[in-house]
Amino acid sequence: MYKLYLSLLVMLCCVTISFTQTCPTGNLTLSSQADIDDFATNYPACTVMEHNLTINSFISADITNLNGLSQLEAIEGNLSFNLNPALINLSGLENLISIGGDCSFFQNAMLSSTVGLENLASIGGYLQIFDNDALTHLEDLDNVTTLGSHILINGNLSLEVISALSSLTSSGSYLSINDNPALHDLSGLNNLISINGFLKINNNDSLEDLNAFSNLTGINGYIDVNENASLISLKGLEQIDPITISDLEITNNARLMLCEAASICSYLESGGVRLIETNGCGCNLETDVVSFCDDVCTNNGYTFTSQFELNNFILDNPSCRRIYGDVIIEETIAGDITDFSGLANVGSIIGHLQIKNNTTASNLTGLDNLVAIAGDLILDGNTSLTTVDGLDLLKLTYGDLVIQNNAQLNSLTDLSNLIEIDGLINIDNNAVLNTLQGIGSIDPSGISDLFIQNNNTLSTCAIESICGYLDISGTATISANAIDCNSTLTVETACGALPVDLISFSARKLETAIQLDWQTASEENNAGFEIHKSSEGSNWGIIGWMDGRGTTEALQAYEFTDRSPYLGDNYYRLKQIDFDGKFEFSNIVNMKGELPNVAIQVIPNPSPGNVEISIANPNKFKMLATLFNSRGEVVWRSQLIDNEVLWSSRFDLKDAGLYFVSVQIGKEVYSEKLLVISEE
Repeated sequence: MYKLYLSLLVMLCCVTISFTQTCPTGNLTLSSQADIDDFATNYPACTVMEHNLTINSFISADITNLNGLSQLEAIEGNLSFNLNPALINLSGLENLISIGGDCSFFQNAMLSSTVGLENLASIGGYLQIFDNDALTHLEDLDNVTTLGSHILINGNLSLEVISALSSLTSSGSYLSINDNPALHDLSGLNNLISINGFLKINNNDSLEDLNAFSNLTGINGYIDVNENASLISLKGLEQIDPITISDLEITNNARLMLCEAASICSYLESGGVRLIETNGCGCNLETDVVSFCDDVCTNNGYTFTSQFELNNFILDNPSCRRIYGDVIIEETIAGDITDFSGLANVGSIIGHLQIKNNTTASNLTGLDNLVAIAGDLILDGNTSLTTVDGLDLLKLTYGDLVIQNNAQLNSLTDLSNLIEIDGLINIDNNAVLNTLQGIGSIDPSGISDLFIQNNNTLSTCAIESICGYLDISGTATISANAIDCNSTLTVETACGALPVDLISFSARKLETAIQLDWQTASEENNAGFEIHKSSEGSNWGIIGWMDGRGTTEALQAYEFTDRSPYLGDNYYRLKQIDFDGKFEFSNIVNMKGELPNVAIQVIPNPSPGNVEISIANPNKFKMLATLFNSRGEVVWRSQLIDNEVLWSSRFDLKDAGLYFVSVQIGKEVYSEKLLVISEE
């Protein structure tokens, strides 16, 4: 009898324990909206989870809200949001204050915001936000003050602004922001002081500066800034202690002009490992950067209101070749400013250049070394200005080109070296200007809008840049000018009468080459054609020349064969050059070279860890296969795989997380994602 009572007592204790259990005893995956909604019923007193929580509706695709999790205040393990195609935001997690492990967001196709995490204060592991294509504004993480590991923000196609994390002063590991093509604002990272790892900013096409890192004083690894198409300045990295930089790579940032931040200059002086190449003017090579590091030019822009101030600039700043900030030249006493020779050493301005309301200067002599402006160029209300002599070397202005209210201006020919802008062109109310020759070399693809109006004697608007812009269906306001330039229609008509009438330009694939074919309906003074080639459509090289037919009214046909096409994209354009040196660009055509017909298959995916990776390679190209984890670390790498149609191998991956299978053939890289989920 005693044993019976004892057994009943033990059973009662076990039942009591089972009924008082408040949270899951192991890792939990919620894979449907019903699972979310039932959480409060199944675990009514659960406020602190000790294990991992994964939200993954890859199969059900029906999780739209997280309201069933509203009781959670802390998760001591990882919190993961993976493959939830219907989840829009994180409402329901407003009471969550801490995550003990990692926090990750992966391929949540409709996730547009992180609303719901506004009270989250600490993350013990990493923060990863990866391939969330609808996410436009990363916010609502402003109370996070502690992060134990790295930050990875990668492949979010619509992400424009990172305003979250404004309370974070340090990260436990690296910071990597990559492949976010719309990202232009990193202001949420303004208070970061230290990163305990590398800093990597790659392939963010809309990002113009790194000013959000202006408080960053230390990292613990390399700096890698690569292929950010709009990036102009690295000035935001100024405060980093160079001792904390292990090596430096700044490459393929086509517009990057300013690399001489104090931290980078000091690092280069120390002799550390570095690679600087294929960037913009002033940062194209390491020698360019070093030369600017030697300049003494501490400023935040200048406003010159007198000839005295202009003259003193070169005396006070004899070695200054670059001005950081806007330059405004506007006299306060009529007739005071007559020349600009005080700026004779300046080669670039990282800001706008405005020359306005000066009554005596007839030209811009003194600006003869100016090559690039990282902002607008505005010439406005200079009543005696007759030419733009002095801007002969200017090549780039990454902003608007505005020339207006200059009553005596009659020539723009000294702007003939200007090849690139990034904004609108506004030519307005220049009473005696009769031709736009001089701005014909501008690449029309950089023109965002066009205004040509109220120039009473302007009759020649059909120049290469304007015609090219109109040809790509750009919007334009053209009115109140002289005949032949009085409307968009008249300019388009005049454009049709340019010296060379190119009526077709195409590319076709041969067995191992690409042939270009083009025809002209008529030619006048045509010296010939440069053939340009690019792998991405922006950085061009010359691969050939074809003589023109001089002057002819007969149909002419040309062909050129590129016998060394790239694997992948091959962009081509023609530069038609007259005997007098004038030129215009054709439209751009694209043809893919012989692409490897590669297919990567991962089975199963997602997976508990045991997977088979197969690579189909029917053309038997030589290839290398690599498996990376989410930190970019190599988990496995093959030897050279040669002469195999189908290659496969099995892997047993112990650690949960995101992996990448990468296959390299020549210059082409193919990849596939693999998600490993912990077994419960």
